Amino acid sequence: MDLDSARKLIVEIGKLLYERSYVVSSDGNLSVRLDENTVLATPTMTCKGRMTEDCLALTDLEGKPLSDKRASSELAMHLL
Repeated sequence: MDLDSARKLIVEIGKLLYERSYVVSSDGNLSVRLDENTVLATPTMTCKGRMTEDCLALTDLEGKPLSDKRASSELAMHLL
């Protein structure tokens, strides 16, 4: 999946989860593996109903940031 599509998908799913009350405030996290070395994930302390495409964090499979956004502290579970 390309980066732009993944950004749109995470934001869309986050809003749906929030609107349906499956998550509240900054509960839960979402991630997408873009390729064999890169993951796009929700940032720390962000309301899933108010996320924007530019707030998402990009990391490698070791959790090393590849952008200026900080991924959730739960990222390690997404990297398993």
